[in-house]
Amino acid sequence: MHQDTNNPLYHTDPTRVRGYEIDLAQQASLPSMIRMMHEAAMQHVLKLNISAKELAPMQLGWVLHQQKIEIFRRPSLGEQLRILTHPSGKDGVMTYRDFHFYDEKEALLAQASTAWLLFHTEKRRIVRFPPFIDEWLVKANELEQLPRPERDLPELSHADFRMQQQVRYNELDFNAHLSNYYYARWAMDCLPREWLEGKQVKSLNMKFQEECYLDDQVEVLAQDAGEGKLIHSLRKGDKELVRATSRWE
Repeated sequence: MHQDTNNPLYHTDPTRVRGYEIDLAQQASLPSMIRMMHEAAMQHVLKLNISAKELAPMQLGWVLHQQKIEIFRRPSLGEQLRILTHPSGKDGVMTYRDFHFYDEKEALLAQASTAWLLFHTEKRRIVRFPPFIDEWLVKANELEQLPRPERDLPELSHADFRMQQQVRYNELDFNAHLSNYYYARWAMDCLPREWLEGKQVKSLNMKFQEECYLDDQVEVLAQDAGEGKLIHSLRKGDKELVRATSRWE
């Protein structure tokens, strides 16, 4: 991907795979890769002065609406990485951000397209972008863009795998709801070892639909749709918090 290093809309985050980020195969887990890319995004919006720190006094915050990550090769323990991220335009009240993972030889390891909304932290509703944010997002419409995540995801019809989770204090983010990292982690943790062994996750598409708060009880469900595909649903009572699909080889 072409990157103009003088363009502040592009941000590069050099990192490496740490011991607490790997799985049994000594490769970065999918939830760890999601955490890496959102950390890169956080460092970027801090540079642009549109992060949670700057928005909090205005009672505004960013909320993730959807993310789709595609993995071509998971990096190994100790491997040096470069994560490139940039906003990739807007559509009404929705804005997008893309990510690319590169190894030391500049081979593309993974890529992700994410969709974000701005919301009022007290009224808990979506708001329009103020001018000082909108000026960045309008410029981002001119950058290269990954395909947007598919919005229509299949509904889970039955659960082949399930588990229960309770939201703990240290799992909350700065918007006082469950951090999106844990949704991905729990979706993966729901799968038994005998199903996981010998498989590699190649993609995950998650759509966030409702908020989740401290002490909430969450039911994590997964359906084996065949041909290496899974349908995921995370629910709080009769509300579906997250709907997702994953593909495995």
